[in-house]
Amino acid sequence: MIITAHAGCDGTPPNSVEFLQYAFASKADAIEVDVRTDGKTLVLSHDDDFAAPVSLRQAFEMLKLFPGKLMNCDLKQDGLDVPVYDLAVACGVERQLIYTGSVNRELFVKGKCVLPFVRWYANIDVLRPGIWAVIDPLSDAQKLPYLLEVLHAVHAYACCGINWHYALTALVADAARENNIGMSVWTIDDPAVMRDFLMSAPDNITTNRVQLMMEMIAEYRNA
Repeated sequence: MIITAHAGCDGTPPNSVEFLQYAFASKADAIEVDVRTDGKTLVLSHDDDFAAPVSLRQAFEMLKLFPGKLMNCDLKQDGLDVPVYDLAVACGVERQLIYTGSVNRELFVKGKCVLPFVRWYANIDVLRPGIWAVIDPLSDAQKLPYLLEVLHAVHAYACCGINWHYALTALVADAARENNIGMSVWTIDDPAVMRDFLMSAPDNITTNRVQLMMEMIAEYRNA
């Protein structure tokens, strides 16, 4: 199981050098950053705030110093898949990449995957565009058929599994395991929810509370 430090974890400014330094020094297995372009450069930014962004190149150069760590690039704009990968190759960190967010699924069609080293966890709206507008008003029972449809769509692609919000994960967890489909779960900050997911052991847990998560893991190992 991978523990990912969400951008801005433990009170650090999101997508900042301070965050990167803190997350790399932590016991988290991976670091999540939000990636955009300001029109010229790939930068770390969740929204369109480019006042003083950290460049993705700088983040990759820091990642290179931690070969045991992974970096989850949460792509916030279309068309960044290949440029981010090319930059990672130039920096020598392409084998440390995870993709989530606005990913072009056609780049990961089985047998035709053009980004071979990327671990991709597919957001459900990438596999079924417009699904949020459909399921948001529905009850959990009504959402389930749509979620199972998306879950099974994973098999057409060279991806590791689904990137689920934790509130949806419980609805499909059994079906995912039965079909050998991985689950990356975000963003888990409540201690009770943390414990539940540590017990169910998805592929990845993304959290803002990295220190608390690692303390919980240590408790389980020592129990």
